[in-house]
Amino acid sequence: MPPDSTIFCNQAQPSPSVLPHKPAPNPTLSTSLTMSTGHKLPLRGSRDAPHFDGTPTHLQRYFADIEQLHKFHRITYVDEDLIVRAIYYLDAETAELWEGRLIQGMQWRGFKAELGGLYPGWDGECLYSIRDLENIVQNYAESGIFNRITLGQYYRDFEEISKHLAKHRRVNDREQDRLFLQGFGETTCKHIEARIAITNHQHHPDYPYPMAEVQKAAKWLLASTTTTGAVLEVIQEFLLQFLG
Repeated sequence: MPPDSTIFCNQAQPSPSVLPHKPAPNPTLSTSLTMSTGHKLPLRGSRDAPHFDGTPTHLQRYFADIEQLHKFHRITYVDEDLIVRAIYYLDAETAELWEGRLIQGMQWRGFKAELGGLYPGWDGECLYSIRDLENIVQNYAESGIFNRITLGQYYRDFEEISKHLAKHRRVNDREQDRLFLQGFGETTCKHIEARIAITNHQHHPDYPYPMAEVQKAAKWLLASTTTTGAVLEVIQEFLLQFLG
């Protein structure tokens, strides 16, 4: 059955030698695809339809959405149907690309693995490198962190990459701690170190400050800064008031 058909049958069909991508025979648009059981599947492009935007890290979620679609509508899991619907909900260019990877008798698991080759990092294992983390740190260090908005952005960016690397054992806690402090830039970094020296005077100087302590000190230092971006002079005046 062609993927653009306005009716998706709930019964398993014999696997064809190919899975063609053909225009729907009925051009009449509706808001859903009606199933023989009375259930309705969302039409491609509708609000509730599964969507893949081409981002590698979103591919697994898209596959999961296709599977969830079957589960929600109580459709028996048939590999061919999963593949057909996964292609149906794509834009025309991506659908054509995916169809070019189809082979006779392909199973859903094999289909996902084959498509993963088109999207490096889709499984999350090699999504980031140490160099990516170092670049984040360098970029923020060059501009400096002087307000709460930038602090939050830096923390989220750093966490996204460092947690991924740590999960795959490509960076340890001590290396994360060392890099995190560097991202604040020379001025704010010195004041953070001075603050932690007061709050944790037993910390051994041979070890980098723990990331959690650095984040806590940074929040304290920048507590009175504006959320729209305070200028350097204002921050320095604030820091000098408390730390001298």
